[in-house]
Amino acid sequence: MTAPITLARVADRWAAGPAAAADELDQLVYLSNIIGQEPRLVQPGGGNTSLKLGDTLVVKGSGTDLRTIGREQFTHLSLPALAALRTAETMLDAEMMRFMTSCMVRAGGPPPSVETPLHSLLPHRVIAHTHDVATMSLTNVSDAVAERLVAQLFGGRIVYVPYVRPGFPLARAVRDMAELLPPEAIGLALAHHGLMVWADDARECYARLVRAVNVIEDYAATRRRASATGFAPIPIPPAEVRRRCAEVVLPVVRGVLGSPSRVILHFDDDDVVLSALAASGMATRAARGMATPEHILRAGRRPAWLDIDPSATPEAMAVAIRDQLGRQRAEYEAYHARHAPPNAPPLDDWAKVVLAPGLGMITASRDKRGAVTAGLCYRAVLEAMANADAIDTFQFISEADVFEFEHWPLERRKLDEQDARERATLLLPRHVAIVIGA
Repeated sequence: MTAPITLARVADRWAAGPAAAADELDQLVYLSNIIGQEPRLVQPGGGNTSLKLGDTLVVKGSGTDLRTIGREQFTHLSLPALAALRTAETMLDAEMMRFMTSCMVRAGGPPPSVETPLHSLLPHRVIAHTHDVATMSLTNVSDAVAERLVAQLFGGRIVYVPYVRPGFPLARAVRDMAELLPPEAIGLALAHHGLMVWADDARECYARLVRAVNVIEDYAATRRRASATGFAPIPIPPAEVRRRCAEVVLPVVRGVLGSPSRVILHFDDDDVVLSALAASGMATRAARGMATPEHILRAGRRPAWLDIDPSATPEAMAVAIRDQLGRQRAEYEAYHARHAPPNAPPLDDWAKVVLAPGLGMITASRDKRGAVTAGLCYRAVLEAMANADAIDTFQFISEADVFEFEHWPLERRKLDEQDARERATLLLPRHVAIVIGA
């Protein structure tokens, strides 16, 4: 059986948007919303946009979501004050956040995001940054291949940037190369990270973004057709068998991952997911990691993998699941020990995605929204992996870089803030409440 290869393209959704003469912040809001509502461009919480209005940088605030962001959720900062970044060679995270907070010109807004320095150092008026499937497909290969293909597809209008950790290091790297960009450049392809596109107004920025992404989408579809292979002989059981397996697997997975931290599971057995998990070499491919550092935050370092025997008794199946997850937890602890300082405990949320061929994808988080987000992120990863392997060979950032991002305080704080909001509304943690007669 051969995997069907369809042409996936991003549609231009601006038709009903603000007119060119409309308020520029309203245009930025609209640009952000239509980008955020397209899962091929960004996954929930990811990506960012900005606008330069005179001496002010207006940029997506930390912890906001492009799908729903409004005018008040953008941070306003002084560009003259931010100019100090042009000569800074080093800046620790805490120092960077204090500096950016001091540059804010409007009280009461969200704190600046870690990508604010990057937006401030690029001179262009409107900038959109996506974690799109297309660019992740093209840049999750070797630097040599990715740089050659970006040049081949865009002829200098999009410039390749090798991987640098997001935040000040990435901003500094782009600052150092900004003067070398060709005058016709309209964007940057950031290795293992995503795409940045700019223009003088929001409408043209969006049009350029859509065109650039679709150039890569078309190329990836062509490569997948040329390299299409059959599925591995992993049978997908009938729906009734999958249902019986799920009744055993889900409670056991929740029990293992829910100790000591409470978790909520989301289960996805869509045909697209089942087909992807049945593909040849999927277990090896999944072990290579995610497609962008943002996915580490939302979906973990890499998925856990379960081999389920549908013919096993429920008891035997439960034992096998606990054993497999236990071994993978031990592997995670060994990875943690290779990079962590002494006496630093490993993270509780080590497995946010669990893949079970023939059954589906299980995602875990502290709340339902987080579990759904992990699933949406990993769907993007699945496609980026398949595309990258058709283009060359999928590869992610180094293990040391993964650990650095996984434990980066500026990113982990997003999860901590989300957990605090959840605790504030959770009346009976780790209890079951039964309401009768409601």
